[in-house]
Amino acid sequence: MTVVRYLPEFWPDVAGAVDWLESEQPGLGSEFARAVLSAVGVVLDHPHGFTAVSGGVRRFVIRKFHFLVFYEVVDDDVLFLGVVHESRDLSAWLQRRRPFA
Repeated sequence: MTVVRYLPEFWPDVAGAVDWLESEQPGLGSEFARAVLSAVGVVLDHPHGFTAVSGGVRRFVIRKFHFLVFYEVVDDDVLFLGVVHESRDLSAWLQRRRPFA
């Protein structure tokens, strides 16, 4: 059985993006939240199916919004690290999230 875990920062990442997108266009934040939930489901269905980027960390791309969902797979368990816009310095972001990886 797969154990699903989230770093404490994961849902605040989502909430911050939702708030920003909602301020840009009403309804867009809700659409993004649904896209994140869908991405989590797809990752759980195919945890090894997405690009490995660094030290076991993988990413799922939410193309419409240009956001990345980062996660790790250990045995059959999935740890979701966070959600970040692709324009960010991804290596620095990953280093902050996984400083010992």
